[in-house]
Amino acid sequence: MVKKSQSQSRPARKATSSIPQEQSAKTSAQSLDPLAERRASRSRGRTAAAESRRRQKRIRTIALVVVGILALSVIGVLAFQSLTYEEPGESAADLGGGHVPDGTIVADYNTDPPTSGQHFAQTARWGIHDEPVPNENQVHNLEHGGIVIQYNDSVSAEQISELEGIANQCDVKLILAPRPDMEQPIAVTAWTHYQNFDLVDRDAIQEFIDAHVDEGPERIASESDRWDDCN
Repeated sequence: MVKKSQSQSRPARKATSSIPQEQSAKTSAQSLDPLAERRASRSRGRTAAAESRRRQKRIRTIALVVVGILALSVIGVLAFQSLTYEEPGESAADLGGGHVPDGTIVADYNTDPPTSGQHFAQTARWGIHDEPVPNENQVHNLEHGGIVIQYNDSVSAEQISELEGIANQCDVKLILAPRPDMEQPIAVTAWTHYQNFDLVDRDAIQEFIDAHVDEGPERIASESDRWDDCN
């Protein structure tokens, strides 16, 4: 009789899992728990919202820095321009004003044409003149903030026509008149300022007008005959 070995008589052991059944069940239960999932979702949402707020804050900070730099740049440019700006024309000492009787000849003006000083009580008519305007009248116009353009006998008819185009501005107090014996061909005057030209320079004359119109000591906004020569 053959004797069975001990190993053959023992039944085979059943394999067991390395993960305890309780832990597996718990994990499965958690994965199926809707409340835990909602909590996790809310947590992720709060994290994303906080990150979005931080990102928006960074963007606002960068925008404010850029705007500040641009503002400082503009201020710097304007400050530089104001420091380096030079008014067109030449300046003359202010002789003051004061009225003299009609017919009086004032002989102590410090420029030709005059730019300040004593004058008649009546202003000259605004606009284009065919005859010379007395000094004592035109100075009063300057005192009111007006501009006077005058030309001598050497200026051609074509140049005079260009001057008429400049003088015919209905919203600006201007006088254009001949001044036959004037040394320079063309002179533009304002209160305490003047500029001379050999030829018409429309841009330069307009720049002088813009800089000095309405800068007289008596700033009269409007006068009854201001529009007479406007077309």
